[in-house]
Amino acid sequence: MLTNNGYLFVSNSDLIFSLFKMFQIKHFQEAIVFQKSKIIDDSIIGKDNDLIQHKGENLDKLTKEETFKEDLLSLKGNKVDETLEIIYRKIEENPDFMEDYIKIAKIFVDKGDLEKASEWCMKVIKKDKLNVEAYFILSMVFEEQQNYDKAVETLKKVIYLDNNYVLGYYSLGNLYQRLDDIKQSEKYYRNAIRILELMDENEIIPFLDDLTAGRLLEMIELISNKSLVQG
Repeated sequence: MLTNNGYLFVSNSDLIFSLFKMFQIKHFQEAIVFQKSKIIDDSIIGKDNDLIQHKGENLDKLTKEETFKEDLLSLKGNKVDETLEIIYRKIEENPDFMEDYIKIAKIFVDKGDLEKASEWCMKVIKKDKLNVEAYFILSMVFEEQQNYDKAVETLKKVIYLDNNYVLGYYSLGNLYQRLDDIKQSEKYYRNAIRILELMDENEIIPFLDDLTAGRLLEMIELISNKSLVQG
């Protein structure tokens, strides 16, 4: 729906990298944006067009919901700082409770402070070398820094430590999409789908706000269908 040559602005948590193939990356002083460079040819999509359009409507709705939540977070910056202060105090009382460290790392990722996010992840890993969530957040940091090799390496540690960690497979699928390695991307998407099909569709997926297993499954199927059609 974006006007040809129009600009797409995405948040730090947007993971649907397969859609970015339609765009050229534009680097500005403090931001990266995407400019639409071509129009999808409906004849390429063919018979899958209705399915993609239907699922695309749901995906658009999901994106709007997540964007709305991010807007609320930015408007309530003071509350985020208050939350950090509360968690800091809790850590002083119980320095071995790693979930609080993870919360802080996630907050800094959301705020775009990648250095502090990485610092808190490493604090967790120093205390607990098998902490899957710390490695996952660290992979997000590497990805935001466009260090894709380290992001892939770290995500592979994630699924080595927990071979049912669905976000590890999903994120690897997205990364390989970004790197134009469709074969590897589909491999990890299939693993993510396999895990999601065994989950309760209403189960909330960590790190994706209120996204459920059922909705994530729908997103992956949409992305996978598009990459196969375009490939």
